[in-house]
Amino acid sequence: MGCLRSFSARSMEGTIQVYSRRIKARNNVDENIGNVLENVNLQGYIKSLPWSIDEALNLMEPRSYSNKTFIQHN
Repeated sequence: MGCLRSFSARSMEGTIQVYSRRIKARNNVDENIGNVLENVNLQGYIKSLPWSIDEALNLMEPRSYSNKTFIQHN
């Protein structure tokens, strides 16, 4: 394969824009940057999960019942 002939920085430019839009602090900049990094990473992790949070937290719909959900007591 060898060395790359060229590379693109477009994905890095998009990432820089995401962070620069969120970092607004003039005081305690280090703390603000840490909070922004943590929030962006958590959002990325939640988006990468294999289940839908809407389906998991669907509390408005009534639960469905079947023969398997009932327990027979002695």
